[in-house]
Amino acid sequence: MRLILLLGLLLSAGCAPRGELAFVERAPGSVHEIFVATTRARIGQSAGFGTGRQLDLTYGRYAVAMPPSHVPGTVSWPDETPDPATDFVVTGATLTPDQHTFRADVAARLAALPPGQRNVVIFTHGYNATFAEGLYRFTQMTHDFETSGVPILYSWPSAASPRDYLYDRDSVLFARAGLETLIDLVAETQAERITLVAHSLGSQLLLETLRSRAIRTGGRLWDEVDGIALISPDIDVDVFLAQVAPIDDLPEPFVIFVSGRDRALRLSEWLSGGGTRLGQIDNLAALSALDVTVIDTSSAAAARGANHLTPVTSPWMISILRSLQENERFALDRPDLAAALPIRIVANGSAMGVLIAPPAALARR
Repeated sequence: MRLILLLGLLLSAGCAPRGELAFVERAPGSVHEIFVATTRARIGQSAGFGTGRQLDLTYGRYAVAMPPSHVPGTVSWPDETPDPATDFVVTGATLTPDQHTFRADVAARLAALPPGQRNVVIFTHGYNATFAEGLYRFTQMTHDFETSGVPILYSWPSAASPRDYLYDRDSVLFARAGLETLIDLVAETQAERITLVAHSLGSQLLLETLRSRAIRTGGRLWDEVDGIALISPDIDVDVFLAQVAPIDDLPEPFVIFVSGRDRALRLSEWLSGGGTRLGQIDNLAALSALDVTVIDTSSAAAARGANHLTPVTSPWMISILRSLQENERFALDRPDLAAALPIRIVANGSAMGVLIAPPAALARR
């Protein structure tokens, strides 16, 4: 069974189109400016980045246009002849010469926003991702969730191949210092709030960065960081508990999206020699001492595919999660809101569990 799962994921990944940067001068759809910091090696003199590692961070800004026909949860990948009417495309890219200029550019964007909205969202992509895939996916998330503030992608050197999981695991360790430097730079601006979002193996990278920071500062993180979301985190549960142990107070909200139908995490569990992945946890007992919210998205999983990014690819799930948002925070403590949505809330110690499912499924649970 495990061999069949492995072969199925490798074959499906090999047949799927891969995201690449496609540049056009104009596009008819919505355009989002995404700031980028990356430890990927640059491809020649272009604005693209490959799979190689580079110790020093490179910074930039990309204007990504979404097609007018965009359907929530989807990314329409461009091919050799991109069509701005149907595909995600890049209408402009500027690489920043140094971190001081990058910080000044972020500060200028924040200053143009009204007080109360000067927020930054930093997204760390997952395993098996090209630079373009991380950029396009974060643009889709920013658009579909109507994220306010300044979006920043942290792109680490994934090999962008399902066969190179171990390379990506090593790249996570390689990229920790770069992510901490990025958060330091953003914290030096007038950002009122920094939200950290990570997917899959990017969650491992984020937690390793937070752990290192806490060890050096006696348990404290950045004061500006007050929200964390882990999407399908590819972290062993025991390792996660060790990573958060040095942190005095976890940022709130601290949201973990899980699914029992995540086939990619099943493969990761097998490759790692066993041990429950955090993104598959189905019992809050192990997390009962932590002030975290675990959101189960299993019921929104597709019949086929890896189901490794359900919270941001399922239109139904996007709609519900947007309903849960109030001032960009999860309002699960509002009984009136909870009663109006297809959710069930349970608790175990400090941990809160949220099951999202159709009403009929909730009645059976």
